[in-house]
Amino acid sequence: MKEPQVGDIFEFVTSDGLAYGQFTHDTVDGNDGEVLRILEGVHQQRPATFTGIPTKFVLLYPLKELAKKGEGVLVTNEEVPPEARVFPMFRNGTPGADGKVHVWWLWDGHEEKEVGRLTAEQRKLPFLEIFNPEALIDALESGWTPENDPRN
Repeated sequence: MKEPQVGDIFEFVTSDGLAYGQFTHDTVDGNDGEVLRILEGVHQQRPATFTGIPTKFVLLYPLKELAKKGEGVLVTNEEVPPEARVFPMFRNGTPGADGKVHVWWLWDGHEEKEVGRLTAEQRKLPFLEIFNPEALIDALESGWTPENDPRN
């Protein structure tokens, strides 16, 4: 597979059908995976276009690493929608003994700053961690989103 380009849309096979993600950004140092916006919905057949399908959640995914291994199903390339063109804010934190994160940090692609507790809006932010293919499929099949993550 050729090296992924911004705008590329990839197909993921789940037990419920087909899910899609769009490559929107490289990370700054190029070693943290690529930013992938997961599109809303599961489909029984590939849509003719992905324009207008909203974002379900955003994550870091090793697209370029997987492409080097010949893995991944590249479907097409479409323009990244305006609302997804700004590099997303990510969140990070270490869970305590109870499994919850009590002190959160936000990362804008360049700097990290401590924010403590998250607001309801910040709970929607993606995690600063790379999802492997199995973790992505598990997230898609289980209905996981950053907002309903047990670490919140």
